Amino acid sequence: MAHTDANLNSNYHLHYFVGFKSGEELAQIYASFDLFIHPGPNETFCQAVQEALASGVPAIVPRTGGPADLVAHGRTGYVIDISDGEELNRTVTHHHARSDRKQMRIATRDSVSKRTWGRINNELADHYQGVINQKKSSLLSEMGVA
Repeated sequence: MAHTDANLNSNYHLHYFVGFKSGEELAQIYASFDLFIHPGPNETFCQAVQEALASGVPAIVPRTGGPADLVAHGRTGYVIDISDGEELNRTVTHHHARSDRKQMRIATRDSVSKRTWGRINNELADHYQGVINQKKSSLLSEMGVA
């Protein structure tokens, strides 16, 4: 059976599926969150987490994958074992009990404010160049030309 918004809304009473959103409307929705929970352990780049952080919303992310590189545990969100429901509940409860949530939202926004596409692509190119240089060095060493 296909999952339509109506099916999902009737099955999950505490959730509201708004369908596709973009631009300013999407930014306003993100900014209205207390927390953004991203359970995907296999994400590499994770645009959704970056959008949440850019909106000043701390994220709960798994210990594996790209999101873990974006979140500073306890400062801009929480990096946890997302498969442990108890840990997830404790983390949400801990977050809501914090008295410094406003400061955390500011730190969260600041953490990605300089992550422009140009900067991200330059970092990726530098990473690739480092791998290439390491391989060249290894090959030259094996050939005895160091």
